[in-house]
Amino acid sequence: MGNKTNITGAVITVVLPSIFGFMEKPTEMGISLVACAIALSFLNLDKIQRFKGAGFEAEMKKAVDEANATVKQLRTVALTSVEAALTTLMSSSFLGGTNLETKIKIQDQLINSLKEIGISDADINKTSERWHRGVGMIFFRGIKKCLREDKKSYASESEHRVVLDDVKEKLNPDRSWNVPSSAEIRAFIELKAHMTPEIEELLKDYEHYEKTKTFRRQNVFVNL
Repeated sequence: MGNKTNITGAVITVVLPSIFGFMEKPTEMGISLVACAIALSFLNLDKIQRFKGAGFEAEMKKAVDEANATVKQLRTVALTSVEAALTTLMSSSFLGGTNLETKIKIQDQLINSLKEIGISDADINKTSERWHRGVGMIFFRGIKKCLREDKKSYASESEHRVVLDDVKEKLNPDRSWNVPSSAEIRAFIELKAHMTPEIEELLKDYEHYEKTKTFRRQNVFVNL
């Protein structure tokens, strides 16, 4: 377990600062590098606790207790750093840059690393909230593209334009990345637009992600 944890710590130390460096964020890169390096120094506390000696055990217990408190703080730093990294990764998806497939791989590595250092699933889900919103935005972007390209299902160009205007007015995400759910998009399409086989499959993909936080057809998602 110790070796596995050390390897995980090393991965975080290399991967997380590298993301900020790649995104040209030197301050964040430096902070995360220092925080991760410090965290590594506390990964073998169980070994430290085995040392005993006259007049030494009590002081060592105090040092270990203080170190444990520091580890808790560093886990908080790790969560904050990973949240910032995931937000940066996802926001760059809307501006081009690294492809989605690579970003998903990095996200998987970061989440697995958090699990390896004892971060709870609840804290990981909270840290990943904006990433999940970003995934929803990409699904919405793909569905909106399908609606935009589906001109033949409408009696006239003006009817098609009304639907697209309604999408922009009622469904477009805001600046906080509050994106409509798959159920909201489905209800809108069934009421206002035309359901195509492609849109139906994308909605199923989105619904699956909402429930499981995994991709039903990742090969399709990375090309939306």
